[in-house]
Amino acid sequence: MSRGADFEAKLARMYRHLGYRVERTQASNDHGADLLLTKHGRTIAVQAKSYAKPVGNKAVQEAFAAQAYYGTRAAWVVTDSTFTAGAIAQAKPCGVRLVDGAELRVLRRKARRRRWLPVLGVFACAALLAFCVLNPQGAAQLASWAQAR
Repeated sequence: MSRGADFEAKLARMYRHLGYRVERTQASNDHGADLLLTKHGRTIAVQAKSYAKPVGNKAVQEAFAAQAYYGTRAAWVVTDSTFTAGAIAQAKPCGVRLVDGAELRVLRRKARRRRWLPVLGVFACAALLAFCVLNPQGAAQLASWAQAR
């Protein structure tokens, strides 16, 4: 897998953990979007760039074009690097959101925390079930506790 495809796969996984429905576009002729994210009925075209150097305004143009092509409500450029001054200047009037490496690290930490929520929920349910099964008055105690709340 190429560096770009690997980066796109990692972004897709991260955004799924953050609660987005993720659709990956075709590798070639993607019309400027690598991912389409949907959450709360809002779809976002994402141009992913894994570069060692700062990302330029071409990526902003691609994301803006993808927004029009896919009919999304927003366009983002996400990178593990930074953006050039030209990209920042062009993104503002186009309404393209820029997510740089620093913000991406914050999002990854948030996604890692959310990844464990379903697991913790299963453990909590198992603990309650064990309490009710092992303690003959467990169910009655839980019911009276719930009514008191």
